[in-house]
Parts: sequence; structure tokens; C-alpha cells
Amino acid sequence: MTAIAVDRNLDYTDNHNQLFEWLDNFTPLQQPEDLAYVIYTSGSTGTPKGVAIDHRGAVNTILDINRRFNLTQQDRILALSSLSFDLSVYDIFGTLAAGGTIVIPEADQAKDPAHWAELIQQHRVTLWNSVPALMQLLCGYLTSGHSFPEQHLRLALLSGDWIPPTLPSLIQTIAPKIEIISLGGATEASIWSIYYPIQTTDKNAKTIPYGYPLSNQRWYVLDEKLQPRPVWVTGQLYIGGIGLAQGYWRDRHKSEASFIIHPDTGERLYRTGDLGRYLPDGGIEFLGREDSQVKVQGYRIELGEIESVLGTHTKVRQTVVMTAGKRDRQLVAYLVLKSDSFNLEEFKNFLAQRLPDYMIPHQWIELKEMPLTVNGKIDRQALANLTQKERDFTSESTLKSIAPRTEIERIIADVWQQVLSVKNLSVNDNFFAIGGNSLAAIQIITKLQEIFQIKILLRNLTTSPTIAELSLAVEDILVEDIDHEVENLTEEAAEKILQNIR
Repeated sequence: MTAIAVDRNLDYTDNHNQLFEWLDNFTPLQQPEDLAYVIYTSGSTGTPKGVAIDHRGAVNTILDINRRFNLTQQDRILALSSLSFDLSVYDIFGTLAAGGTIVIPEADQAKDPAHWAELIQQHRVTLWNSVPALMQLLCGYLTSGHSFPEQHLRLALLSGDWIPPTLPSLIQTIAPKIEIISLGGATEASIWSIYYPIQTTDKNAKTIPYGYPLSNQRWYVLDEKLQPRPVWVTGQLYIGGIGLAQGYWRDRHKSEASFIIHPDTGERLYRTGDLGRYLPDGGIEFLGREDSQVKVQGYRIELGEIESVLGTHTKVRQTVVMTAGKRDRQLVAYLVLKSDSFNLEEFKNFLAQRLPDYMIPHQWIELKEMPLTVNGKIDRQALANLTQKERDFTSESTLKSIAPRTEIERIIADVWQQVLSVKNLSVNDNFFAIGGNSLAAIQIITKLQEIFQIKILLRNLTTSPTIAELSLAVEDILVEDIDHEVENLTEEAAEKILQNIR
């Protein structure tokens, strides 16, 4: 573990003080409107876009959060976000600006909730900042028989993805006095630009409100003509204020398409691509992505609406709804349940009482955990690949269970059983379908590398997600490895490889 601390109370020598006085005589060349950083976001198209943020926007957000939630030098943050994700901008500069301490997980344990719990305890971590899925992992770990860390956590900042309405109460079981804040916005608006303090949640609520603009930032719900929508009426969400990015790095066309000038007010706005509506108290409710609207069998459907309704079922911990197929599009529901009692008719009847028939999913896939991206968001591409794999398997041989047939298949099955806590695996079982996620994938790859003494990549598992497919991939790597070393391969080394395979 690596920790970084900034102490405002250091006793500097006279030389240091003279140096600082000397530096104060210089006028800084850097201006508030100058570029502070460029951070890339994939966007809805999957093509990376460099978002150019100036000093003024970043500092505004950092100062607002630190003042609003009283960050001091006594605070310690567990830095879980990748440097390619803008939550890390606050982890580093927000924490250091308050004189606090950054606690950085070991690189090879960055996705391990057991390691997080250990660091929270050891370093008296007070501040949590992550996407909701990572907090769910921590809560799941601590509520499954593991010891709770000492209660130092005082503030949880959750952003970057949809927050399940059941998550806040789960967080309070591990940290009863914690303050839970929903933050939102866009990378294009300096980390965050809207917030909502989660004090109490209705167990029947479909969503948690998006909230209210942060200082010096503005939010609008507008129609196609950029006119304000009335309360409760869905519109497109736009952000204004000093947090807006300069634009996309060296991409004038995309910048002009996303950053507009309002024709009536002259205000510069960022078009988020999200849908929302005003609430009677002046807050905003987030209703999903504009591009999440799909057309299935002639009907226009908001996938987020199905997810919201399905998420209120008492047995559902997490859900994602997507489409599969190009010509004959179908709705697919992915579920992570609170219990093992999956009853398809029960879920269909539940939706039938609340939604029209055309919004009831055609395929239902139960998962133990949702696959996550490196930033901790739900990996929808992995789910899309899983849908196609499931179709292939159903049409071929997964209707009957096939036990491991080779030594390599048996070794892989044993490792999967250890990591995923499953039994009676078939060689056609899909890693994601039986509960695999990014954390489990890392654990499995690590164990297999130790056994076979070869380098196996994470993508080997994601592109070969069944035991049968992964076995073939491992065999190919073994053959390549042996072919490469065949000239220098000793009898002892050959025997070692055989022992590992056995």
C-alpha cells in the first residue's frame, strides 16, 4: 500500500520561508481559462474523445465539494478510480487541496474488496468516492460473514452510473453514520455538476433523484426547440456554467455539435444526450440516455423505464435491459438477485401489471454479478457478447451438461469452482452467466498462470468465456511456449510442465 500525505503544519526552515517569499514576487503565467488537463471518454459511439478542461472549471468543482462536505487534513480517501477516469481528478487534487491523505490500493489488488476493507481499517479511511458498483462489491463482501472495519467512513460520494435505490440502506449497515451523496454530470463539465443528499429512500422508489446544480453550474430540461419543459415533462438535459469544457481536443466538428450557444439567451450549453424532467421542488430526475430509446416490433421503448420498474422487485438486486438481434430485435433482461429463487413467470407477471406487453423482455439471464469495466461501470459490451454466446449455446449443446473431458478442462473447472463457489460445471458454462465479473476474472487468470507457468491475458477469458473455449486457448499458449523454447527445453523442464498440466 502506498499513502501520500500533505501536512499543512510542517515547520519549514528559514530557507524554505525565504524561498516562498521570493516566489510570491512572481506573477503566475497560468490563467484560470488555460487548459488544465485532457481526459478521454469513449462516449456513445465508442470512439475516444479528448475532453479539454480548464483550471477554472476543475477548481470550481473541487472547492465546492470540499467546502460543502467540510473536507479537512484529517480526511483520508481510498483512491479506487483509474487515472483515465475523471473521478481520479478529485481523488488526487481535491484531497490534496484539503491537506488530506490519499490511500492507494496495491495494483494487483485494486479490484479486491477484502483489500479495500483492510485499507479502510488500517488507515482510518473517512471518504469513499466511486461508481455505485464498487460500493456494492464492498457491501456484499462485508455482509457475507466478513468482519466490518472500524467505523471511520463519514462520507460516500457515488457517481458515474445509476444508483440502485436499495444501495443506500445497504451502505448504512456497514457505516451507520455515513453521509451518502449522489453526484452526477459529465466529464465535459468538470467531474461533477449536480448533487443529491440521500437521506432516506423509499423502498418502492424506482430511482434516486439526480438533484440540484453545484455552485456556479446550471442545469436545464429543454425540448427540441431549446425551450424549457414544464414540471414532470421529459426533455433533454443541458448543462451550463463555468464548469464546461473548452471542447473536444482537436475536434472542432464534435465540439460544435455538443457545445452550443442558446439562440435566445446566448449562454453556452453542453448537450448531455440524457433525458430528464423537473421535479416540483426544483430538482431534476434522471431518466436515462436519449440513445437508450430503441424500437422493438414497431414500438419505441425506453430501456431505462423497464430497468427502473424491474429494479423495484423485492428479489432484484441489480438489473440491465438491452436488445439483441439486428433484424428481429428482442429485449433481454439481465438480473442479479438477492436470493436463489428465480421464477420467470413471477417476474413476467410483475412487469405485466406495470408495463404494456411489448415492454416485457423476451430473454431472461440470471447472473451472480454484473460484468464491470476497468472504471467499475457495468460492461454492456460484455453483456452484449454474452447474449450472442447464450444463443449459440442454446442452439447447440448446452441443453445437456458436459463434464470436463481433459486435464486442462478439469484444472480450469477446479479453479472456476474455487473462485466462483459453484459446483457441477459443464464445459459449456459461460463465465459471465454463472457469476463471473472483472474481479473474479483477475483471480482466475492469476491462478491459471501459477498452475501452467505461462502468461494468460485477461482477454483470453473474455473472448473464450467457456471452459471448453478457454481450454483450447490455454493449449494454444502452451504449444507456442514449448515451440519457442524447444531448443533449450531440458528433460526436467518438460517434466515440470507435465506436472503442472496434470
